[in-house]
Amino acid sequence: MKRLAVFLAVVFFFSGCTYTWLHSPLGILGAGSYPHVEIYKLDTEKQHAIRLVDDFKKQHAEHAPPPWVNEKGEVTIYQDHHDRSWYFFCLYDPEESMLYYSFLSDATWKKEGSTELAFNGIQPYDRETRRRGAFRRINMELEFGENMHRLKRFKKLFVEPLRKKLKKRP
Repeated sequence: MKRLAVFLAVVFFFSGCTYTWLHSPLGILGAGSYPHVEIYKLDTEKQHAIRLVDDFKKQHAEHAPPPWVNEKGEVTIYQDHHDRSWYFFCLYDPEESMLYYSFLSDATWKKEGSTELAFNGIQPYDRETRRRGAFRRINMELEFGENMHRLKRFKKLFVEPLRKKLKKRP
């Protein structure tokens, strides 16, 4: 009887580990195209959310991504863009010299007039050389402490101001 209990415990343990590994955000069968992103809900339509982001970058020019030198030595400027159902954009934190990559996705399947703001990853920026460092995905490629710091920073610098603008909306 004791052997059966140990056998079952081992089977359940490894079954649970395998299931978690396959279906977790870090696993190979995570849901969606971007299973690692941190999602914030915006109670507005996607087109209005895009205008909010554009207005935010115009009103806070310090958060617009700075130009950088690419691999060919050419100066490049990040261009916000659409790709299928996503609107990709980049924001800059001048205090920590960090680029924050995000996208907007229509979430009307959850609630009419709703948009998801997804925080995808970060990339350091060297002001002197105007070069970018390695891109790292949030909730996946960062140590726990840095991951938590980046999530809080992103929310404070970008998500909360966008939500405040939504509340002021007539």
